[in-house]
Amino acid sequence: MANTIATGDESAEADFNTYLENFCESYPEILPKRTAFIQTISPVDDPNEFTTACFEHLEATPTLNTWFDPIDAIASITQQEVCDLHYKLFESLREKQRTSIAEFVSFSYLASLDLFLNAYQ
Repeated sequence: MANTIATGDESAEADFNTYLENFCESYPEILPKRTAFIQTISPVDDPNEFTTACFEHLEATPTLNTWFDPIDAIASITQQEVCDLHYKLFESLREKQRTSIAEFVSFSYLASLDLFLNAYQ
């Protein structure tokens, strides 16, 4: 993956490069945290219980998205958005009979990146 984005905005490109660098540097530390997050919330089917478990885990693990920290856009992403995104993601994966933790973790990373990119726009 190239570590630049096609845009005329140099600031956006610099922020994206910071995101990539922080993600790569933090990955070994964060992967177990992301996996624990997914293992905690993915089995919860009830939307209210899911949101409660998600909020509790996010509050107990402030460095879960550590690579977002230097980038301003994360300030516009709420815990509710993160939890709603994951609830819908897990529902969709279960409907497609994709239930392994590895798939849930992988798709969680992709969904989080998508959430970040959308927040940044």
